[in-house]
Amino acid sequence: MIAPLRQIDPEVSGRQHRLGHVYRTIASKFLPQQFRPSRDLPPVTRWRAWLFAGWVAMVTVIYFVFMLT
Repeated sequence: MIAPLRQIDPEVSGRQHRLGHVYRTIASKFLPQQFRPSRDLPPVTRWRAWLFAGWVAMVTVIYFVFMLT
């Protein structure tokens, strides 16, 4: 077990909820508006996705081969 479960106290839970709301309000005053990516981007083609996945797999295998030798 990584960490024991804490008992949920309704009073503490409500206070944490209010503090979370306060933190979000303060952060919204200092940080710019949330970034919203444009939806007009073309989807990634299937062959490029597989090429990237293969490259990642190849680099991972090469890394482990060098680590074991």
